[in-house]
Amino acid sequence: MHLLRLGQRKLNISPARRTLCSSGQYDVFTDLKNRGLLQDTTAEVSQIPRNCAVYVGFDPTASSLHIGNLLQITTLQRLSNGGYKPIALIGGATGQIGDPSGRSSERNLLSGEEVDSNVKAITQQFKSFFKGEIEIQNNIGWYKDMFAIEFLRDIGKLFRVNTMLAKDSVKSRIETDHQGISFTEFSYQILQAYDFYHLYKNHNCKIQFGGSDQWGNITAGIEFIKKKSQDQGFGFTLPLVTDSEGKKIGKSSAGGQVWLDPAKTSVYDFYQFWINIPDTDLPKMLKVFTFFELSEIESIIEKHNEQPEKRYGQGKLAAHMTEYIYGKEKTLQAVAATKVAFGADLSTLTVEEIELAFKDSERLVCIPEEKVFGQKVVDVALAARTAVSKSQVLKLLRGGGLYLNNKKVESEDAIFEKSDLLGGKIGVFRSGKKNYHLFKLE
Repeated sequence: MHLLRLGQRKLNISPARRTLCSSGQYDVFTDLKNRGLLQDTTAEVSQIPRNCAVYVGFDPTASSLHIGNLLQITTLQRLSNGGYKPIALIGGATGQIGDPSGRSSERNLLSGEEVDSNVKAITQQFKSFFKGEIEIQNNIGWYKDMFAIEFLRDIGKLFRVNTMLAKDSVKSRIETDHQGISFTEFSYQILQAYDFYHLYKNHNCKIQFGGSDQWGNITAGIEFIKKKSQDQGFGFTLPLVTDSEGKKIGKSSAGGQVWLDPAKTSVYDFYQFWINIPDTDLPKMLKVFTFFELSEIESIIEKHNEQPEKRYGQGKLAAHMTEYIYGKEKTLQAVAATKVAFGADLSTLTVEEIELAFKDSERLVCIPEEKVFGQKVVDVALAARTAVSKSQVLKLLRGGGLYLNNKKVESEDAIFEKSDLLGGKIGVFRSGKKNYHLFKLE
């Protein structure tokens, strides 16, 4: 178990001015309902238990969480803001089994070593972005010493196969997959049900939530708690977030997964995912993902609609989500890099903004002053690694594709002057539309 006490970062996720209940506290479930985040629930909002723990599970099938997990993460954050004790359950045991929910075929099983490595990586991710206190649990802790006989006798005895077969996650596989479903994946709902009971018994956890495909697993846990303790658990599911064309949100424009790990998806590309949200999907994305108040979202949309081509709303969305995951500095870096990449007038940017855009980038090189001033621009472009050879630089220029500070280089004999540096210290070469190379004087 990891109990993380994380300092609040500057991003404003305070619930103080949001939906309030009669006691004056943030009414998180009414807020979730107003944002369209309650798909299925086992009770009315007014009957939901208070002052208890709430959990959501993440199976460590990869070394990083991704955009598809982000709705669960931000919902857990909202519940934490609303006074509930948040628990993130990372399935070190169930990750070795595979959840059949939402799948049409068997998962490829990971080794114990792979799962353990993924658990550690995901735990570190939660440490980096979750605001406030969160408890991280790994269910391998209560399964690793359990015998098969104990599991079948004490847990399996309370489950009925006919009820398990009726669950959508199982029924759909039996009806559509010629291979059916293995006993391994069939047993997954028993494990998840026991997880809920274990957290209920040991951590006062009375609420579980999950994605839209988790309803059967959640209700199995509630039924198990009732049989074991005669108490009532509560569960709800989040809707599947789709775009205006009905496609599941979470893929980049190139079709790849958008990860919450900068080694897998750069902070810039993460920011770009949000900045590229279409206008038709903008209100929904602001509602379900951000911590803006609903009234503030209305104001954002109103201002956005005045000049949609400026993408004001997408800018607010992208900056908000990037700051939540990566912090303010990385967000400013992504904003600056976006301005550079999309041909902004570089004279409107400060030297600090441009340097920030290329911070830690291999495209930033230092060149001695004597190899810049008085030299041909094409030679400086080569020194800045704009191309691998002078002939390639000349080819770019002759084709109209060589730019210095976003201004086209017209002549092969142009000489680099001090006035060509931005702020007296930086130059930016561009080849084509988006291939940038930054240099500064040594």
